[in-house]
Amino acid sequence: MTTVTMRHIARLGFAATLSALLTLPTSLGAQMVSASPTGLGMAGNNGAVARGASALGVNPANLGFPDNPGWSLVVPMAGVRQGISPVSLGDIADYEGRLIPDSQKDAWMQEIEAEGGQKGLGRLELSLFALSVGNFGFQVHTQGYADANLNPEAAELLLYGNAGRTGTPGDFSLDGSALDGSGITTFAFGGGFPVSGDGSPGSGILTLGANLTYSVGNMVGIARDAGSQVISDPLEVDVAFPVIHTATDEYDWNGGTGFGLDLGAAWMDGPLRLGASLANVFNTFEFTTDNLVYRPLDITFTEDGSSTDTDTRPIEEAPQFLLDQ
Repeated sequence: MTTVTMRHIARLGFAATLSALLTLPTSLGAQMVSASPTGLGMAGNNGAVARGASALGVNPANLGFPDNPGWSLVVPMAGVRQGISPVSLGDIADYEGRLIPDSQKDAWMQEIEAEGGQKGLGRLELSLFALSVGNFGFQVHTQGYADANLNPEAAELLLYGNAGRTGTPGDFSLDGSALDGSGITTFAFGGGFPVSGDGSPGSGILTLGANLTYSVGNMVGIARDAGSQVISDPLEVDVAFPVIHTATDEYDWNGGTGFGLDLGAAWMDGPLRLGASLANVFNTFEFTTDNLVYRPLDITFTEDGSSTDTDTRPIEEAPQFLLDQ
């Protein structure tokens, strides 16, 4: 059984007259997202000011404040996040339409080696439906993510070709390179209620809230390098990148399920607002192996010809190091 672990996520929020916020740490795939264009514009840092349907994804306790709307509805809304490091898309865009000088490539390689590789992350957040009525809210959202890592030698190969930084053909290994991705749909029902104070000036008001979530795994893919290399003499390219992924034949988009619980607390006194939330207090979600298949992705090119092995096979034939991910 392949398990995706939902670690605890803590959020802290603070807002004064300028609504300055602090959120720690960054959000994790498969947890709730805020169904709010404002939240997207604030990069998710709206935990202390979100109200109505927007509050469910960041802090359900906000549903208990007196300034919460009687009802609110958010129709489908999508957000995309991406980033690569340490060499960013902005760094590459600076040389659009021009050759990248070797001095710049060398500077990038020093950064990549210091970071242990070139990393990339892409994330799609799609809130399909969000509704709040009084102190309660309901939301359906889907999240997809892809996470890639190239080891320094693989990055060097991309920047310089097989001549490498020295200009002389050499051998390269892709050991440690990886690619992960998944898609998960979550249904959440939650609420928030005042537990002390009435919100009048000087008295403040404390609210507590909770979300009960039910997640369905739509798709998953896990790939790891298993000895890929480029050999200079004699010239040979061996790609060994086995992957386990969701089978597409007669698939019903349900590759695993589980329940979770999020908790929140918030306090407001005039313009001062404080909030804290803990996502995944418990979460039983996991992808099962029932709808997964194994694909070797073993490709070899030599001066004499090529060979490929990319056919799908039962998940039981996957190497153990891949099943352990």
